Amino acid sequence: MTTLAWICLLFIAYTYFGYALILALLPGRRRTRVHNNRGRQRMSILIAARNEEVNITRKLDLLLRMDYPNNLYEILVGSDGSADGTDSAVCAFNDPRVRLFRYKQIGKTAVLNSLAREATGEILVFMDARQSVNSDVLDRISLVMSDPDVGGVGGELVITDESGCETSAGVGVYWRFEKWLRRRESRLGLLTGLSGALYALRRSLYGFPPDDAILDDVWIPLIAARSGARLVMDEDLKVFDLVADEEREFRRKVRTLVGNWQMLGWIARRPRPFPARLVFSLVSHKVCRLVVPFALVGLLVGSLGMPSGPQRYSMLTGQLLVYGLGLLGLAARGRLRNPLLSVCSTFCVLNAAAAVSAFQYATGRYRIGWK
Repeated sequence: MTTLAWICLLFIAYTYFGYALILALLPGRRRTRVHNNRGRQRMSILIAARNEEVNITRKLDLLLRMDYPNNLYEILVGSDGSADGTDSAVCAFNDPRVRLFRYKQIGKTAVLNSLAREATGEILVFMDARQSVNSDVLDRISLVMSDPDVGGVGGELVITDESGCETSAGVGVYWRFEKWLRRRESRLGLLTGLSGALYALRRSLYGFPPDDAILDDVWIPLIAARSGARLVMDEDLKVFDLVADEEREFRRKVRTLVGNWQMLGWIARRPRPFPARLVFSLVSHKVCRLVVPFALVGLLVGSLGMPSGPQRYSMLTGQLLVYGLGLLGLAARGRLRNPLLSVCSTFCVLNAAAAVSAFQYATGRYRIGWK
């Protein structure tokens, strides 16, 4: 039992600390070279939407005022069986750059596959309807993609509170750690996924993932990376979203992790060669996190089965402290801001979501369609 406890503890430590330490120690490239943007590329902005009447007007109004030549970009909106005023809101824009495509609830990834076939731009830019972006976003994408070595670029998701300031609570701590990991993976050529709120890819690299794929922002970049394309994350490419309430954020995380299980299952059933560096980052960043809940159970069982003594006491006390602080942090959210409580509560929530996702995937109790 002692061996089991230590194996599980070391696995958890590697997942959250060891992998990050390796990334910090490895020498990486400097930030992506930015070339002179003399020849801007034509771009196609793809937005898959369902019942986005509240957001789509604001988003299209923002996109039509980009600091980018009007004749060099188009906006393709795929409305997937919207039952509100989404279609009417898009049609209200009397602008040749905006094109509406209607579908009958075929799913987000299937919509994006269809829009990619209709696109005329050299660069495909993927956005959601909800988030805000700066007016120079297309110009920034064009600058980064002027490097011929870059196949795709992702934006940096900034989670804000109602006042527009980046939040430091719960999910904000998680996102700061995630963003640091992605920056390091970007500089080391290990990036396998991009933020679905904003990313761009050369149209020639679009690999048409399965229509029932849950995570388009993982599948589409991963297919490109597997073919040898370099993916980067640009810190100056910002996309802004409000922090979600706890229940909505938990459902979103569960869905994301179910999507990771789905992707791994698909890869296992259809094995194809992967570059070793991508296997390393994919396993360390995504697969290990899916397995951590099982390691936590193994750690508890192993600790309880240890012979009495200081080692057993330390193991059990450490777990009790993490879970206790996590529960306290959840109970105190909105009233007490403490970094330690925030980290512990986020750790507990994320691993609860991972456990739920494993159950849902194993039993088939998940939805392919819109969240």
